[in-house]
Amino acid sequence: MWKELIRVLGDINAAYEKILVLGKEKHKYLVTVKFAELEPILKEEEKLTDEIRLLENKRQGVLIKMAGANKDLKPGMTMQELIAFAPAPLQHTLAVMHKQLSGKVAEVVKQNDVNSLLATGALDAVTKMLNKLGGASVDATYGKGGETVSHRKKLNINA
Repeated sequence: MWKELIRVLGDINAAYEKILVLGKEKHKYLVTVKFAELEPILKEEEKLTDEIRLLENKRQGVLIKMAGANKDLKPGMTMQELIAFAPAPLQHTLAVMHKQLSGKVAEVVKQNDVNSLLATGALDAVTKMLNKLGGASVDATYGKGGETVSHRKKLNINA
């Protein structure tokens, strides 16, 4: 079962690597505000997150089987505590796999945070441009419902 855990951790790590590559590609399109190019990336990301969800379920299943076979294994154990129960030849491999996976997850989280910030900025820029084209402006006064927005009719579009 330990080797099965190592395989699943390797598969999870590979999936996170793919998501990181997609995140960097997404970054490029967010910086240049090319939203049309984002759609295939977002679809691929969705597939990968589904794959990771399945792999995480598989990892949990392996851990449950391992806990059934060894009563010393507890549900709330950290990976470091779990590694201590592994056969000696596999302990180093598990430790390396865990370190790689932790690093990869941290990289993906960092890239996602940067991309979220860029997406928010890009949407703000698009909103400002649409408001400029449509003649909307925020007045310096603050009304009952928040900022006062006025509109000048610039475009005659029936949407």
